[in-house]
Order: sequence, then structure tokens, then C-alpha cells
Amino acid sequence: MRPNKIAIRIGCRCSCRDLPSYLALGFLLFFFPETTVHAQQPYYFGRTKDPAPVVLQIQDRNEIIRFKIPKVYMTFSENWKGGLQTGITIQTIFPSMAPLSATRTSMVGTDVLIINLYSFAYTGGNYDLVKLLKMKIESWWSPVGHYVDRAGQTYRVYVEKRDIEKRKDQRIMIKEYLVPEENDGDIYFDCLRESGNPGVGCIGFMNYGETLSLEFQFRRSILENWRQFREASVKLLNSFRSAAEN
Repeated sequence: MRPNKIAIRIGCRCSCRDLPSYLALGFLLFFFPETTVHAQQPYYFGRTKDPAPVVLQIQDRNEIIRFKIPKVYMTFSENWKGGLQTGITIQTIFPSMAPLSATRTSMVGTDVLIINLYSFAYTGGNYDLVKLLKMKIESWWSPVGHYVDRAGQTYRVYVEKRDIEKRKDQRIMIKEYLVPEENDGDIYFDCLRESGNPGVGCIGFMNYGETLSLEFQFRRSILENWRQFREASVKLLNSFRSAAEN
């Protein structure tokens, strides 16, 4: 079944090592769904309803992890080819975790959950979110207060040091970094703040396996559901992993 290509115009070709940058374009499509992109070959984002399973591999420290994922879940052309990847992107509908492309052509909706899994093994480094978060808090960010969501969960709020003054103007869209008070420093959220725009979103950052980076994207207006999003993301990835082992 032929995939439908999505519009993202990219000015240069990329290597496999550029994949995380390309997958980050999903963030643009998710939070600004009207954006159209036309990608140059050979890499592009697109949609397909093809349910055929694809076997993908990703390196986690010294281990190669295998996943068997129906093609309809994935939107990046390199993922459709299978084999060794530096990143995998999956688009789903929460809470069913059904593939988005099976029934929709748009990512509009608070039930859209996008999952990205990255490996940085090719850099020779290991992704350790606990250490990374500690470094960001100590060196890169400045605390600006607390936020309480609709479920009563409290978060410490940080911004980039250069954005402290900018944040005072509610008309300006900036990034805020939210760290849940009740956690072990193993997760944080990168959220856009734009007054009056309920469509802006958050990305949750956490580890998967030993050194893989797992990101899940959702609307900021439903931040209180992040624990369910995290659990659903991990459960779905584990099911694809189990499928590859059987």
C-alpha cells in the first residue's frame, strides 16, 4: 500500500545520525498541525494504512533491541525500511493506543500521543536522564516557581536562564521545564507556554531500557494525565518488543 507523503520542506539531505533532528519535526507537526511540509528524498514523513509488521533494531548500550511494529504506526520513511535505527517515531490515539494513521490524516486532538525512541550509541555516549536533569537544574535552568495541575499535582518550574525576563511577558511564547515534585528525578517535561492557545503541548523525557531516550508528546491542557501517557507508551513499546522476540 503506497504511503501518502506529508508536507515538510527540508533544505538538506541527512544521514542516519541526523535522524533525531528529523524526528523532532514531528513536534512541529503535532503542535502546529496546519503546517505543511514537503521532504526531499530519500527521507520524509508520511502516512500509510499498511498493517504489515516491520522489524526494527536499536542499540541500547551493548545490546541490540528488536521491535516488530506494524507499518501503520510509523510515519518516518526510514523506519518503514526496518533494520538498525537511531530513532523510531510512533503516532497513536490514547487510550486505545491504536495507530493514528489507520483512521486519521490529522494530528489535531487531545487524544493524540506521539512516542519517540532515540539511541545515542553512535556518539559513544550513554543517555542517563537522572544525571542530565541534575545538570540542567544546576547549570542551564533557573527556577521561577511552582505549577499545580488540575489533579493537584505540583511541579517545579524552570526556564532557560536567558528567558527569565522574557517569561514575565505573558504574550510571549517560551519553553518551560516542569519537574514533578513526587518523583525520583527520572522524568521532566518540556512544555510550551503560550497564553490563550490550548493547542500547545508538552514532551515528557525519560529513559527506556538502560540508555535509550523515550519521549512522549501530548497537549499541555491535559498535563495531569502524564502518568497514564507514560505507562501507555512503555506498555506499547514493550508489546512491540515482545512481538519481535516470539
